[in-house]
Amino acid sequence: MPVGYQFNAPSRPEDEAQKGKPPPSEYDSGIEVTPYKIGRKEWEELYIAVLYTIKHKLGANSSGYSVYAEDLYEYAQEAFCMSDDDHKRFLSIAQDEKPPILVLNVTVVEAQGLEAKDPNGFSDPYCMLGIQPANTLERRNSSDEELGSGSIKGSPRRQGGLKKLGASLKRRDRIRSNSISDTLPAKFIRTTSVKPQTLNPMWNEQFRL
Repeated sequence: MPVGYQFNAPSRPEDEAQKGKPPPSEYDSGIEVTPYKIGRKEWEELYIAVLYTIKHKLGANSSGYSVYAEDLYEYAQEAFCMSDDDHKRFLSIAQDEKPPILVLNVTVVEAQGLEAKDPNGFSDPYCMLGIQPANTLERRNSSDEELGSGSIKGSPRRQGGLKKLGASLKRRDRIRSNSISDTLPAKFIRTTSVKPQTLNPMWNEQFRL
């Protein structure tokens, strides 16, 4: 058959009649369907998981989400046919569970046009990053130059080496006077490798915060 030639088989009348019809059910096709019955214990565990998910909804502001959470609780109770007493009991269990540990995957790609910190006209840059606590994050100045709580530093040799970087992650801008701290604890800091003698470092390094 020549390249590029497409052969279309003529449609049959029975094929035309099937167009637009829904697919046959399992029973009509002769497929044996085994019904699955969920046990009471598994049903209750599933309900607790649903309540836990509603309580720890991700990506939603806690203050603005609370109204919708109550609606979801009510909907879940109705969907699972739970009595008020059972709902309260299982909700208490879900609320006593530890909140989920959230993980942010970050890739530090590159930086360009950094300030020269060494006499040779270059720097040995590295990047420090971490997650700023919510109580101080809300009070950050809009002119903050950091990405999240990440910042790019110059030469570590001039600052006493990378071993001293774990002390704190100091912010470039000044936090308002009612801030409880202007540093990020060392255990929350991640640091990229050092790229020697460059003002345009390429890292492509991944971190889990």
